[in-house]
Amino acid sequence: MSSKEMVRPQFAIVPLGKNDIHQLRQIGLNIPEFATGTESPSFFSEEALRRMSVSPECVTLVAKVGDEIAGFALTSLLAASRDALIHTVAITEQFRGQGLAVELLTKTLDEIKVKQPETNHVFADVQIENEASVNLFKKLGFKIGRKFYYVDMMLENGEGK
Repeated sequence: MSSKEMVRPQFAIVPLGKNDIHQLRQIGLNIPEFATGTESPSFFSEEALRRMSVSPECVTLVAKVGDEIAGFALTSLLAASRDALIHTVAITEQFRGQGLAVELLTKTLDEIKVKQPETNHVFADVQIENEASVNLFKKLGFKIGRKFYYVDMMLENGEGK
């Protein structure tokens, strides 16, 4: 093996655990693509991540190398409409380009089928300029739909994401 070739680390894709939440939130806060462009928080609070991690209505996976989070995928299952909304699939910069996003998204789709077998529609919002994400979803058979604006509003009874 030449010095230019890199050995791919061993990744473990596991459910988001309570000991991973703080690290995952710090990663999320530092990913510029998560900025909403509004006054709303740009990433989930630790409390929201904790709730998601134990909810039967969510699929929350982390890809780890040892104790380090290399990437994650967060998805909400919408039982009434038989949909699944993929909030994010993110890989830290250090581990990009190694096929990890494909593995995370594939595992997410498998978990959706297990947790909510009646799901017949999976969707995500992807920024137009995020070509890597667009290509990831295309690679796994997602169709690219129309472009739209992000709009949001925080409710007074909410405590943030």
